[in-house]
Amino acid sequence: MTLAGDLVRSDLPVALMERAVTTGFLAANTHLRRWGLRGQTLWTVPWRGRSTLLRRLVATAGRA
Repeated sequence: MTLAGDLVRSDLPVALMERAVTTGFLAANTHLRRWGLRGQTLWTVPWRGRSTLLRRLVATAGRA
């Protein structure tokens, strides 16, 4: 059984409206994989910022 919607938790960094769509795609991909079909590739934002300088600034601000 697969579930999708706003109330379903996701390991991806998504907000409320995006969560419904993302979990829908994840559920559909699960079923498609079972049937030997190719699903949709999901793209998301990076977990960490691309700038080393900005990551350091955020880490420093968090300690203050």
